[in-house]
Amino acid sequence: TSTTLAVTPAGLREAILDPRYRTQFSAAGWTQVVSGSGASTASSDMALSITSGTVSGGYAIRRNGANNVGALSRGRARGVIDFSKRVEMSFSMLVTNAIVSDQILRATLGKNTTDNNGELARAGIGIKLVGASTLSLQVHNGTTLTNVSSSFTHVASETYDVRIESDGAGNVTLYVNDTSVATTTAGPTGQTAATANQIQVEMENTAAVTARQAEFSNFQLFYGR
Repeated sequence: TSTTLAVTPAGLREAILDPRYRTQFSAAGWTQVVSGSGASTASSDMALSITSGTVSGGYAIRRNGANNVGALSRGRARGVIDFSKRVEMSFSMLVTNAIVSDQILRATLGKNTTDNNGELARAGIGIKLVGASTLSLQVHNGTTLTNVSSSFTHVASETYDVRIESDGAGNVTLYVNDTSVATTTAGPTGQTAATANQIQVEMENTAAVTARQAEFSNFQLFYGR
């Protein structure tokens, strides 16, 4: 946690080999779920895209379920995320056109494999974007859902980096392009079910709209021990 001590070659080697860090693996492990005219593609091993389609109620989801993630948290069953430890998620994202008020985009960690589209309904962290509004930090502590508006406003066709840090004590911070833009004390502190997804991205329509596409890449995770 020090911001003043120098990194040593040995320390860097240990960090690189540390099993707490996970770089998102091949996009082939992602499951597609679509409804209406929604669609999704895995364009490479490290990138994927989702398209809302035009139909009211339509959606597109890409998720990496528990059967694909293996062991995550020390001392826990396969696929369990232990939010009593430090957990971090980072990725790059781009929305090719400005989305409208009847379109919702989410990227979350901790949904169940049967949750499909919609708000977090169990312990987890993520982001939410409704139309051309500010990005929101979304967390669920296992009982209550909390959305916190950030100071970052989405810009169409512009790539930006997102990082979400959960400290294990309920404190969650959202960073965009390395700047803290939202924080909450209502984050998760317990364990997820073994059926929790590692990552899920989704775009849905609440009315008939013009289709929009969102692209995600460079997923990285950290699981405390």
